[in-house]
Amino acid sequence: MKKINKAAENAVSLAKVKPEEKILIVTDPPTYEVGEALFKAAKKKAGQALLVLTEPTGQDSSEPPEEVSELMLEHDIIFAPTKYSLTHTNAVRSVSKKGGRVGTLPGITRELFKRGLTADYQKIQEINNKLKKEYDKADWTKVKANGTDIRIPIHGREALTMDAELDKKGVITNLPDGECGLSPPEGKTSGFFTAKDTNYSGKTVKFVVDKGKVQDVEGSKKLKEKLWSTENARNIAEFSIGTNPNARLSGNILEDEKVLGTCHIAVGDSQSMGGEIEAPIHWDFVILEPSIWFDEKKVMEKGKLLV
Repeated sequence: MKKINKAAENAVSLAKVKPEEKILIVTDPPTYEVGEALFKAAKKKAGQALLVLTEPTGQDSSEPPEEVSELMLEHDIIFAPTKYSLTHTNAVRSVSKKGGRVGTLPGITRELFKRGLTADYQKIQEINNKLKKEYDKADWTKVKANGTDIRIPIHGREALTMDAELDKKGVITNLPDGECGLSPPEGKTSGFFTAKDTNYSGKTVKFVVDKGKVQDVEGSKKLKEKLWSTENARNIAEFSIGTNPNARLSGNILEDEKVLGTCHIAVGDSQSMGGEIEAPIHWDFVILEPSIWFDEKKVMEKGKLLV
């Protein structure tokens, strides 16, 4: 069996599909190879499987065509291997509210799909559960790394274990999976962090943060102009820790943010992470070799987990 087909079968198996359930694959030309593999795997498990080929939306978090959104609501399980992310869209949130399960695969490539979907997800769940305990009992977290020193209040927000548990009603997950995190309470994060912008400018940039918003961007005038001209884009939307041992730094944010021993901070939309802010973008920025504390307890030392 080709490894891409094995990865597709693994992905579908994570949903623990019932014979009467219906699966929809939403894909586009750049990601069609993965979409087709998922469709073949879905046909073996579901009562009905449908593959829909659409055009790329043009930007992460842009809504799919209305007819695609309507189709999504008619199915129990959605896999969305697309060039641009559908994760933080009303279309996906509507499926979740109805109890459907969604696995998005933005920017997926053949190699990333094979590598990430053949990981040991039981091991990832074990790591995530340990980290969730630290998140949920802490009032704040602190991250230090080269060019980074930021304090993120987290009290009152429950951490999400993103480990491809597609069998859970209403779940929205990002495949390949492997992270644990949350959306911080609005208006409270302060400090600065440095990361490579693989979303927009391609440059290494420093973000200055206060009162839960990006106040300055150093290193990319282009990125700064984009954030300042986009509604709610400066909101600190997420803090998560990567937990997938198979993930490698590849320049593809879908994989980079899952790398074990990294963490990431996102700006923009936070609603899909339990936050209150709606924005047309959700961009993650990966911090390498971080040291991380929950309250006074250090849980990571320069990229090495201590829990």
